Parts: sequence; C-alpha cells; structure tokens
Amino acid sequence: MWAVSSDSDRGPDLVVHRQIPAHRRFADYKTALTSSLEQVRSSFLVTAILLVSNLLAVVGCAEPASDLIRVSEIKSEDVRFVTYADRATIKKSGDTVQMSSVIDPEVPDDRRRVSWKDEWDYQCLDKLARPNRYNEFSGKMGTGKKIYSQSTGAYGQYWTPVVPGSVTDKLWRIACGKE
Repeated sequence: MWAVSSDSDRGPDLVVHRQIPAHRRFADYKTALTSSLEQVRSSFLVTAILLVSNLLAVVGCAEPASDLIRVSEIKSEDVRFVTYADRATIKKSGDTVQMSSVIDPEVPDDRRRVSWKDEWDYQCLDKLARPNRYNEFSGKMGTGKKIYSQSTGAYGQYWTPVVPGSVTDKLWRIACGKE
C-alpha cells in the first residue's frame, strides 16, 4: 500500500511513502517494547543482586568476626566485660608475637556503647607480655569512631611476666599457638 501526501513546509512537492499495515506496526512496537523491558529487567536484577550482596556483607559484620576468639568474661556490678583475641592480627617476628584484643562491655540497658582494642607483644619462650597501643571506640566490638588512642611509649618497653590463669595468659596462649 502506498500513500501520497504533500509536505506543506516544502511547498507543492509530493512525498510518496509506503504505508505500513497496522498489525505490522504493532508487531514492531511490541518487539521494541519487549526489548526495552528485558533491558530494564536485566538492570533491575543486577541492581537487586548487588543490593542483596551488600546487605549480606553488612549483616555478616554485625556478629564477631570468625577470627575473634572469646577469651574471658569479667563481671563488675551490672557490666560484663568480654575479651576477645583477634587471630587475624597475629604477626610473628622471631620469638616475639604481636596480637590485638577487643574488650567489649555488655550492659543490659545499652547506656554505654564503647569498646577497646589493645595491641600487645608476647614473648613465647620467656612467657612475657608488654602493651603497645590502646584505642577506644564509640561502638561495640571495636567499631565506630575512634574516640581515644594512646601508644604506651616508654612504659611499653618493659616486659612483664604472664600470670598463669589470667586474661593475659589466655591471650599469650592464643598468640603463641599454645591453644
């Protein structure tokens, strides 16, 4: 089918074009629309997958990391202080091992939301320990904003004996691979 029409902007010239039957125009429109919808669906699925994977990563961080080992629990009045050894931070240099620990207070009414991360050196053969650094964080489990940090300085150069059965003894055992 052919149609003839004039283009009023161009004057009396005649424009001849092929008229496409309605069912073919609909089929072309349907194909274009389906293709567009498939692209939107693909984009949506990719976005949804990324969103879910990020959400799982955040939820996974809510619990103590698998490298944290619960070492001790000390109760003082209505606050329970739980100490964790952080195996992921172990660094060995000869007979000396460096490892961090996390001290997390657990309070029943959530009025206190601070935690600490300590970094210690341990001498495995002589069973000695010395502090390196102390950090205080605004959130639980050593998370949140760092609100205080102190290096032990001159005090940290002195080694102290590890007292059997103490929290330091349990940390020393983990750092030195005795447990």
